[in-house]
Amino acid sequence: MAAIGSLATAGALIVAIIVFGLAASESRSESEKRAADAIRKTLVSAAQESQALRDIVRGGSPYVAAAAEIADEFGRRLGPAAASRDFWAHLGADKSMMISIATRGWNASPPTRKIERRMAELKRLRVLLRGKLVVLVHPIELLDSVVRDGFSPLIFYRVLTAAPELLMTGKRDERRVVALLNALTAGMQNSAIAVYVAGHQKLGRLLNEFIQKAASALADLEDEALLALARSRSKTPPRGATHTGRMLVLLGDLRSFLPKEAHQKLARISLSIKREITVQKRKRKRARPKPERRGARRK
Repeated sequence: MAAIGSLATAGALIVAIIVFGLAASESRSESEKRAADAIRKTLVSAAQESQALRDIVRGGSPYVAAAAEIADEFGRRLGPAAASRDFWAHLGADKSMMISIATRGWNASPPTRKIERRMAELKRLRVLLRGKLVVLVHPIELLDSVVRDGFSPLIFYRVLTAAPELLMTGKRDERRVVALLNALTAGMQNSAIAVYVAGHQKLGRLLNEFIQKAASALADLEDEALLALARSRSKTPPRGATHTGRMLVLLGDLRSFLPKEAHQKLARISLSIKREITVQKRKRKRARPKPERRGARRK
């Protein structure tokens, strides 16, 4: 009888171990599913925020609202009793006033606050990406640079101080300050949008395209593959590698995980981003004033 009791006890113990193992396995499976779903949520949110930012800045529309706010602020600084001579005396020449009205007007513009909120959320999502999923971190950081450089009150400060007379073509004889302020608004809008189109529009579009396609391709992976990417370490990029260089290294790591067509498309977009950055660097270099050579005769 004692032997039978021992066998029963041993059998019960084995069953308990099996049940515990199954429960633990099921618990791990549920935990991994939740972890994969959390990663997908981050990827989808990053794509949504990037697209929302793209929609806000499309065509340079924030410049339209900001220019109106800046002109209104200029009018308030001049005061209700200002004459046209006061307008011309301060426009462009009063540098401290120009930076002040550009900053205050830009910050008062509703699209500016929307841009800041979207970019802040993208940067929050960026820190949640781990392992080889940091392939999305680099375009987000590049997008942050585009926003800081391209959507800034300094754009308007440069427009107002570089050649203010070009903003007001044909308005020198205008005596009504309201008409002058309206003309200034239109001039700033056109000039700022031209700066955006020439220097930031294409790069912003390419970065958003990469984020959309990469987030979608990664979110479509099975849980096991997605978690493996999040937990793995990527190859060390070359010393001094740029964001685009790191993106290409990471894409090499992702080759075996992503569909061939999606991987090739992302590689092409990465190279287009790299080329556009190079083009913009050359433009900025050409635009810099050349230092005067020593011994050169002054005219």
